[in-house]
Amino acid sequence: MKGVIWGLAIGCTIGYIIRKLQDDGKLEFVNEYADKYLCKSKEGLKNVVDAAKTKAEELKQRVEKVIAKEA
Repeated sequence: MKGVIWGLAIGCTIGYIIRKLQDDGKLEFVNEYADKYLCKSKEGLKNVVDAAKTKAEELKQRVEKVIAKEA
């Protein structure tokens, strides 16, 4: 129980400090970096999904060839 109370107190304090920094305008640069890296991560995720689809199609073709040889 003591740990939960300390966690809540620390969380509230950090939240207050972040909010205060936002109000003072000291965290504006964070938004720019966050947007930049979010776009990069979206592109990276899209590339991974495309690569996975390509590999799945290749695997499907291999399986079909093996099945055709056995039949």
